[in-house]
Amino acid sequence: GCPDVREAWEPVLLARWRFANRLFSHSIRGVRVDLDELVRGTSSDDVFERVDLVLTGGRMNAADRDVLCARISGTIPIVAENGRELFTLAACSPGYQVLSA
Repeated sequence: GCPDVREAWEPVLLARWRFANRLFSHSIRGVRVDLDELVRGTSSDDVFERVDLVLTGGRMNAADRDVLCARISGTIPIVAENGRELFTLAACSPGYQVLSA
């Protein structure tokens, strides 16, 4: 498998960020992620758990969760736009690089 060190995944981080942003912005022809459905019923206190479950199956590390929590803290309401930001950020987090390698 791929190494779980920063040097192994950092060179492709920008490409991953662009892909995640395009994916969650509906910019990839024939692919649509219903962010309204994914974040529906969540609050700023628990939306990161939804992001974690969808992207990592609940295996996101604590440091990455803390970053997501800080980013969304106090945001009301949780809608597709700020959900897009969270999913993109999570898909580019250090822990996700290791999980998806």
